[in-house]
Amino acid sequence: MIKLSPEALERRIAELSAIIAAATVRPKPKAQARINRGMAYGQQGKPVLALADFTAVLDRPGADADQRGVALLERGLIYSQQGQLDLALADYTAVVELPGADAAQKANALLDRGVVYSQQGKPDWALADWTAVLHLPDVSAAARAKALVNRGIIYSQQEKTDLAMADFTAVVNLPDAPAAQKADVLLRRGFVYGQQGQTDLELADYTAVIDLPDVPTAQKAKALLNRGITYGRLAKLDLALRDYRAVIDLPEAPATQKAQALFTRGSTYDGRGDITLALADYTAVVDLPAAPAELCTLARANLRRLGGGTI
Repeated sequence: MIKLSPEALERRIAELSAIIAAATVRPKPKAQARINRGMAYGQQGKPVLALADFTAVLDRPGADADQRGVALLERGLIYSQQGQLDLALADYTAVVELPGADAAQKANALLDRGVVYSQQGKPDWALADWTAVLHLPDVSAAARAKALVNRGIIYSQQEKTDLAMADFTAVVNLPDAPAAQKADVLLRRGFVYGQQGQTDLELADYTAVIDLPDVPTAQKAKALLNRGITYGRLAKLDLALRDYRAVIDLPEAPATQKAQALFTRGSTYDGRGDITLALADYTAVVDLPAAPAELCTLARANLRRLGGGTI
């Protein structure tokens, strides 16, 4: 459902309520109105009302398989957000077993059920669900990519590095995978290459993120920061400083990443004796709204050490 303004949501809910209340409306359109109103209630932060609408769709005759699948997925999501994991699992399983549910609904149910299993400390069950997504016919590239990313993360946590890297690489090579998912796995794969001492491959993956069309700003900033840190580790300080500046100058980069870039650049200046520049960056960290508290604490300590005050 498209994100609506509070006023537009109220109007939408009123329109849908009128359809639901009308005696002349047939069961299938009425079920669709309940689904849409449930989603609108969800946007309003009213999960009790949303759950009531999704449950009404499932309890009343007239909804087709597609509508039942949507209602189950939406209700399962709310249950999951509320921490009612057994109820969420029941709804996701119902979609997986629902006659007439299409591949997209089954894929979403398997993806979400795998996440719940992972939250419950059942990684093998989670892996089974994400693998099942990959075997579904006609599944979208986005769903395949999500399954591969999730499975690769679990393999990483299990220290099955070769399997994790294979899944991350599969996403990179997957035609039509969303840019955000490609960026995610390139960042993860680059980190693993760094741990393995394969610095050239590490740098190549961070650069690939930076060069991706339509990459989200936060991921581009993270890639620049990671590449800068890697260059710093290699004593290529001019290249490191260039990347830190790119993060700092990047419009809409998250405050956490700007603060990290400022602090790391300050540390670089500090290490090579450029005290005035170091003081300026440490001060900028402290002055940055929403900068992480731990970085502000470290920046203040460095300012005191360098005689830059006690802010």
